Amino acid sequence: RAIFLSWSNGDKSNTTTVDVFEPTGIEANYRLQYFLSVKSDYGKANGSGWYDEGASAEISVLAPFDHGNGTRRVFIGWSGDYEGTSPSATVTVNKPKVITANWKKQFKLTINSEYGAPSGAGWYDEGAWATISIQDVAYDGNTRYVFLGWDFNDKNPKTKILMDSPKTISTIWKIQYNVSMKVLDRSGSVLRDISFIEFMAPNGSSVIFKQETTAWLDEGNWTLTKIMYHGVDVKFGLKTYSPKPGALWEIPAQIYSLTVKVLSSLTGWPVQGATVSITLPDGLVVSKTTNEKGEAMFTNLPPFMYEVKVSGNNRVLQLISNEDAIVQLKITTLQDELFIIAIVLAAGIAALFLVLKLRKIRLKTAKLHF
Repeated sequence: RAIFLSWSNGDKSNTTTVDVFEPTGIEANYRLQYFLSVKSDYGKANGSGWYDEGASAEISVLAPFDHGNGTRRVFIGWSGDYEGTSPSATVTVNKPKVITANWKKQFKLTINSEYGAPSGAGWYDEGAWATISIQDVAYDGNTRYVFLGWDFNDKNPKTKILMDSPKTISTIWKIQYNVSMKVLDRSGSVLRDISFIEFMAPNGSSVIFKQETTAWLDEGNWTLTKIMYHGVDVKFGLKTYSPKPGALWEIPAQIYSLTVKVLSSLTGWPVQGATVSITLPDGLVVSKTTNEKGEAMFTNLPPFMYEVKVSGNNRVLQLISNEDAIVQLKITTLQDELFIIAIVLAAGIAALFLVLKLRKIRLKTAKLHF
């Protein structure tokens, strides 16, 4: 368009008066302007309007444009009579111009997690693959949180998700507590030679532990199902334990003591120094030597039917040990045998002496008759 400026006679009014006394002429002076059209489907575009030919126009658009529902438009550049990637620019208007703002769609990815430090949340172009990740274990003292998976059925701590819409995803965890456990004998000391300790976990599975174990256990009820000791289960029934942070489970074992008192079958006196042996359920032979009281004590025995033997003798005693027991075993010792031999010899000598004496008496009697 053209904007009137003035007449050649200097008059700036749209109308003027000219005195004609001779041939004369007058001209109208105009200023040329061009229209600049700035278009945008999103946000507010600035800069549209009429500009003098050759003038500089400032154009701009507010970016990004957030729809408020997890979707936004991100400015990617201008097209038409101007090309550029900055949301604000300066354009020389030397002709009518149409400039259009171009956008791309993005979707927001939100990650919710009670534990750990997830990465990957943010804005992604439509159709892009977002890489998300989180550590598989998060620690808090004697408590830890074990990653089980994402709520879109993916168990990998690092994975990808297609951004074809706004998305909010969450993590799934299980809580575990650090627990120590040990099986004790009746004195409160750690019971050695435990093969394994078996628990039924809250999910119903069987879990095996060693003696004096420290382990991370799922929260919930753990049922003691077995304590294997020399081939025998020595638990006291089915007991349930509930893990707590830093807890110590001291588990009593069903074990007993057996005292074998060895006596002389001849005198009834205690036999010191005799070797007494028993065979445990797993075949291990344990031997003890009797003290001055004739006693050999066996401790920490699992419930079982035992055979008690004394070395050098054929005496065998069978008993079921399911409680503390004291048993007596009478044997014939070497001293007993020597004592018997001595008695026999003494009796023999006495008999011989008697025979000789009787013979002597007979001889004297016979001489008197002569």
